[in-house]
Amino acid sequence: MNDLENVWINIKDQQPPNDPYNREYWVYETLNNKVQHDYWVCPDKELEQDFEPFFNNWSGSVTHWKPMTKYPEPPTGDK
Repeated sequence: MNDLENVWINIKDQQPPNDPYNREYWVYETLNNKVQHDYWVCPDKELEQDFEPFFNNWSGSVTHWKPMTKYPEPPTGDK
C-alpha cells in the first residue's frame, strides 16, 4: 500500500486526476456524514468533451477523497 492510499485529500486543495483508467475513489460526503464509494467523472479528451469534472453520486457534498486500495488477488487454489 502506498502512502497516498492512507491520506484523505481535501477537495478544495486537490481534485482527483483525470485518469480514464482509475476513476473509483473513497469520498467523505456531508449529506449523510459517511465515507462512500464514488466515481470521478471527467471529460474524455479523445471525444472532445468539455465539462467540469465531478463525483457522480455525491458531487455537491464531497469534502475529502482518497484512492481506493487495490482489491485482494483471488485465491489460485494452491496451498
